[in-house]
Amino acid sequence: MRAMRQCAGAVALVTVGAEPGRRSGLMVTSACSLSDDPPSLLVCVNRNASPQARIREQGHFVINFLNEEHALLALTFSDQKGVNGDDRFVFGRWTVGATGGPVQEDAVAAFDCVLTQELETKTPQPIRQAAEPARPPV
Repeated sequence: MRAMRQCAGAVALVTVGAEPGRRSGLMVTSACSLSDDPPSLLVCVNRNASPQARIREQGHFVINFLNEEHALLALTFSDQKGVNGDDRFVFGRWTVGATGGPVQEDAVAAFDCVLTQELETKTPQPIRQAAEPARPPV
């Protein structure tokens, strides 16, 4: 599995929570397209990650795909800056998606997702969800 850490992949923020003080998020490289009919994405979230319980509780979340200009934001959401929970949302420009989740305003693409299925594995827990673009890609 260490070899997979060397493989490049798209970087995305998985965010959840509508109200300030109750938002959470994490950085992932495990988000990808699953199906176009119905439109679906697949993302793996570690069962011990703080957003996991909020995703289950709310039943929706946002996948925000980033580019190289979002390096500080990615580091912040990957626990490398010592910033946790809602404090992470001080960085970047945020708006609210249709389901109430945090959408990064200048993300390459952002998908407002509804949780439709979870698959149990040992560590990262794949989550399948129906997805609609939160806004058109830039």
